[in-house]
Amino acid sequence: MQQIRDNMKRRPVAWFFAFSLGIELVAVAAFLLSGAAAELEAAIRATGLGERTDFVSAGRLLALEPRSWLGVSLSILQPLSPDIAAFMVAGLAFGLGGVVVLVLRYRFWSKEVGWKRGLRTWGLMFVTFLAMSLATAGLNFLEASSGSTHPSSRGRSH
Repeated sequence: MQQIRDNMKRRPVAWFFAFSLGIELVAVAAFLLSGAAAELEAAIRATGLGERTDFVSAGRLLALEPRSWLGVSLSILQPLSPDIAAFMVAGLAFGLGGVVVLVLRYRFWSKEVGWKRGLRTWGLMFVTFLAMSLATAGLNFLEASSGSTHPSSRGRSH
């Protein structure tokens, strides 16, 4: 075990990518092989919520169709795999001190960055992601035919 820890300390980025990819592959395999994908799709159809990918919609789906819990959980786990991998490497290689350093890096800004530059950076990120969401919604609205809620139903008569 000590050899693995020493290797992690020497190559933390490689271990991060290995853990992240491993978590991702396990989550996708479990999603597809457990039947969670089919269950989630059936729950989405039954509730009529559409293919929304935000946490609020996931919560609504769970409230309306509790049987979709595994599919929703695995869908949420998938994009969190890099964060989980970072905590795994920090904890395994550097112990509690490594985890504390990692958590401190999740702050909005640090002494080295300064609050003004940090605020500008976070403001830019907020505006960028808001613009991307609005652009996606606008393109979806412009591209969707009347009465269509899913791209595969375009061109069909209703």
